[in-house]
Amino acid sequence: MKKDIFWTSSIKLTMKITIIAVFSALGLALKAAFAFLPNIEFVTFILMFSIFFFSLEIGFGIVNVYCTLNMITFGIADWSLMYFVIFNLYAVIILWLKPLISKWWWTMIIINGLFGYLFGSLYALQTVFLFNFSVGLTYWINGLVFDAIHGTGNIIITALLFPAVYKLMEQLAQKWPFIFNNRFIINSEINVWQKNKLAKKELTLS
Repeated sequence: MKKDIFWTSSIKLTMKITIIAVFSALGLALKAAFAFLPNIEFVTFILMFSIFFFSLEIGFGIVNVYCTLNMITFGIADWSLMYFVIFNLYAVIILWLKPLISKWWWTMIIINGLFGYLFGSLYALQTVFLFNFSVGLTYWINGLVFDAIHGTGNIIITALLFPAVYKLMEQLAQKWPFIFNNRFIINSEINVWQKNKLAKKELTLS
């Protein structure tokens, strides 16, 4: 029995590490692949759906491993360090709004869009801190067009991909519930499936 428990725990840990590695690398690969499109990116979508669906250690693991890979790949600078601040802030907001997203999935489209629109503003705050207000204001004004593209791109990407990903995650949660967060499972249709399965098991035992 102890050996079974050991292997079960090992398999779970291996799956969690693998998921973190795969999605972090996927985010970096898509960033590089779509670098020719200014401010059109899949990173926000990947990181935020990871926070919404997966357990806390997996979700935040993906966010911070991605930021680390990004820093290693593109260099250590103020902008790459700021990734840790911005994406962890976004992750906390997704956690806070998770009940809302679980009830109305389309709110994720709006939230990811707002994240894109605000991305440059957060960097402008960093510029104000590092230099002065006028430099930060100039940076913000010059980046307004890019912020508009960024937010609109996030809306389109999330609208196209999130419904399909939601259905896929509901199916995967049936097989590997330990990699998902409890709130997603409770608020999604998978909870109905689990209750029916438990009821059938109880009838069999009785």
